[in-house]
Parts: sequence; structure tokens; C-alpha cells
Amino acid sequence: YWGSPNGFHTRRRSTLICDSVNDSLAGDFNGDGLIDLAVACHTQHGNHRVFSRVFYNDGRRFKNPRMTRLPTNGTHLMWALDIGNVMDRSYRETFESRVWEWADPARRGRVRIDADIPRGGGLAIAVRSASRRAQLARRPWRTVRDKKFTLLPEDRLLQYRATFTSDNGDRYPVLGRVEIKLTD
Repeated sequence: YWGSPNGFHTRRRSTLICDSVNDSLAGDFNGDGLIDLAVACHTQHGNHRVFSRVFYNDGRRFKNPRMTRLPTNGTHLMWALDIGNVMDRSYRETFESRVWEWADPARRGRVRIDADIPRGGGLAIAVRSASRRAQLARRPWRTVRDKKFTLLPEDRLLQYRATFTSDNGDRYPVLGRVEIKLTD
């Protein structure tokens, strides 16, 4: 159903033929800036081996959409969530590492990552450091540039944060490993 300034009406709709749909997900799956629809089909004539579908928006309210059929086992073991961060629906997710401690003075650090970053995805690393655990949570995150960062001589605690971004909510980087080396 398509909205308007006057609300919804049963005659203002697009019909998409499927088999016992029980869930759907809206997102720009092909990167063209239009919102596409993925639908999870349940059964066809009682058989759970059915094709779910992705309808690609044609820009005319799905009058003649391109479609991809996905072989599925009904909707069992499938589910759909709204695209984006659960808190604000932005195409941004973060991971904060555990806190590391060290004994000897260090003034600089270097970060090396092993990551698969798809077209349209982004990955940023930030660090924060402090001399005591109680201070660390209040310290601001500093984005790592050119794989390098600095420390204060008294710092003995470090934490990193990885920020994953996507241009359309379905192409996020996969981070396999983070190595941090400290030097004086």
C-alpha cells in the first residue's frame, strides 16, 4: 500500500505474487538508491521447499520489477530484521575491545588489521588510553590515522573501537584480526 498526504487507500497498492509470505525486509539491495523488497515465502501447496523472492524497485512502485528467486526451506531457520543499527537505524555498527594493560612506558602505537572491506563498506579504528581504569571510560576516542597513534608516558591501559559502516545497510566489512604494537 502506498501512502499519500491523505493516508492509505486499498486501491493504491502494488501486487507482488508470492507463496504464503510471512515476512519481508526493505532495503537497497542492488545499490541503485531505490528501496527493494525481500520476501520470505513459507509454502507452496504444502511443500516447504519454496522460492523466496527479492523484488528490485523499478522506480514506478514495482509496476514491472526485476526479481530474483532464492531457494529456501520455507521460512524455517530464516528471519528478517530491519536494516540498520538497532538503536538508530543508521548504517553503522561498533565493537569495543577488552582493555589491555602493559607495564613499560610506551609513547606510540601502530595498528594492523586484517579485514575484508566490500565496495560501499568502511572500517575505522579508534583508540583511547589512560593510566588508570577509572579514567579510561572518560577518555575520548581518537581515530587512528595512517595506522599510527600516540600515548602519554603514564598510560598503561588501552582499548580500541572498530566502527563498521555500509552505504546501504547490507555491505559491512568483516574484521578478522587486529594487532596493536606499542613502542617507546
